[in-house]
Amino acid sequence: MNRADAPAKQAVPFGVNGQREALLPTTPAGDNTASYDAGFPPVTMILKAAGGLPPKGQDMNQILYELSALARWLSAGAINSYDATFSTAIGGYPKGAVVIGTDGITRYISTVDSNVTNPNASGAGWFNISSGYLQTLNNLSEIQAAGTAAQASARTNLALGNSATLNTGTTAGTVATGNDSRITGSLQKGSNLADVQSTASSRDNLGLGNAATKNVGTVAGTLAAADDARIVGALQKGSNLADVQSTASSRDNLGLGNAATKNVGTVAGTLAAADDARIVGALQKGSNLADVQSTASSRDNLGLGNAATKNVGTVAGTLAAADDARIVGALQKGSNLADLPSISSSRTNLGLGSVATLNSGTGAGNVPTMSSFTSGVSGSSNWQYLPSGMLMQYGYIDTMSAGLSTVVYPIPFPSGLRSLTLTPTGTLGAASVNAVIPSLTPAAGTALTAFSASGYNIPAAGGAPVAANILFYWEAIGS
Repeated sequence: MNRADAPAKQAVPFGVNGQREALLPTTPAGDNTASYDAGFPPVTMILKAAGGLPPKGQDMNQILYELSALARWLSAGAINSYDATFSTAIGGYPKGAVVIGTDGITRYISTVDSNVTNPNASGAGWFNISSGYLQTLNNLSEIQAAGTAAQASARTNLALGNSATLNTGTTAGTVATGNDSRITGSLQKGSNLADVQSTASSRDNLGLGNAATKNVGTVAGTLAAADDARIVGALQKGSNLADVQSTASSRDNLGLGNAATKNVGTVAGTLAAADDARIVGALQKGSNLADVQSTASSRDNLGLGNAATKNVGTVAGTLAAADDARIVGALQKGSNLADLPSISSSRTNLGLGSVATLNSGTGAGNVPTMSSFTSGVSGSSNWQYLPSGMLMQYGYIDTMSAGLSTVVYPIPFPSGLRSLTLTPTGTLGAASVNAVIPSLTPAAGTALTAFSASGYNIPAAGGAPVAANILFYWEAIGS
């Protein structure tokens, strides 16, 4: 159903100025007055000639008036107030029922079935919808307004400790920062690790070896620098790679091509810079695409639509963001269509029929696929299985031996033969007719594998049939 299907609202109840009578709880014996208990009594359903009485138009007006008055109340969006008399009559309000308070604003929802308590008097089983939830615009001020006990409970529910209410500082009632000097036993950043209790243990805890305590030098008890001349065959950093044995081999080992030996310039034997003015028609990186000849063509070549030139915003000429609050009722990709209001209407709008809800298969309520229709050819015989399990086999015989021919089915019928049809053909003239007489093989049983047939010419003027070689087509159906 769509919003456009909403029925017309009636501003005036049916028969508001017509003749009406209040409906009785019960109908008096023998009376034709309608009541809530009996509706229209039996006497109004008997022919007048048989002693019946017609129903009263006032009762019909009253019934339609009460029903349309309820519909008018609901059409106006109104909510009923709590009614103790009505509650008692129905055995209490059901769970989920919503009533409005005596102030005409506060709404309550019943949290239990058969609820006979009064929400206006703080009755049990009612929840105040109007004030029972936190409002995002209030930034949790409702909890503050509820007092310190509510604040403490909220912090507990968030698993916050008592430090959550304190500020950082150095006085009583504050919490210390991580490097506060008042924290006994902690290293102070101003001491540059001079306050560690054991330098040896500290180095062990840092995973340092004994080399960490030695200086770089050339005498005993020192460590050699990476370019120490005593290290035979090592490249010296002061040589700036001038001490490599082969510059060509070094470039090869570094994966450099011959361009690595050329300078950037504008003459022969040099390499052009990426923004060299000699490169005609090239975009310059410093121009940030300002030097394209046509912005429109460039966007087309990049496959961009006209949306690429618009900004995100909420006014005309802008594009809405994906989470724009103005997009009401849009399907969310993360829901995988689970947020469709009506699955059946969605299938209808996609042009899908009832078959779309069925599974493929060969059982009841399934849709057979082409793989359910198997078939084959064996010589002059053909066979085909239907999804229901029915087996159809057919073929022809063009040569009979001494008036008798045996046909072996390509596939034996596992359950039984349902029908066998033989159709003789031939050109014999008007003096005779063809006939083919079949016999089953085996004659009884369910697993039929073959049949035999005899061909005859029957004289049109009478006389004994004569055995003959008759061409005939055959069709067998079974399962």
